[in-house]
Amino acid sequence: MRADFFYSGAIGRAALKTIQKTGAFRLGARFLTTKASKPMIRNYIRKNQIDMEPYSGQKYDSFASFFARKKASYSFDKDPLSLISPCDGLLSVYPVTEDLTLPMKGSLYRLPDLLP
Repeated sequence: MRADFFYSGAIGRAALKTIQKTGAFRLGARFLTTKASKPMIRNYIRKNQIDMEPYSGQKYDSFASFFARKKASYSFDKDPLSLISPCDGLLSVYPVTEDLTLPMKGSLYRLPDLLP
């Protein structure tokens, strides 16, 4: 089953809510801390095109330990007028308009629905 199944339709969202309300979610989270989850790392790196150069030499006991990996060093813009993110990730930029619709995890959200 593909992960986007849980975000791409009503059936998937209902299944995700059910999983979150039961012990299945905690069981899955516990599995990710075990050595049995280690084989998932290579596929995750390939699928998400992660540059592993900044993490060379690190060993991971589980998928969870890989997911919490640390870079040897960080560099960032120290200008006080700059906005920085305290984590690595992909950044998308959209022009702000009254009818802006943002794609998030397989769903579309209108900007007014996201703001208080």
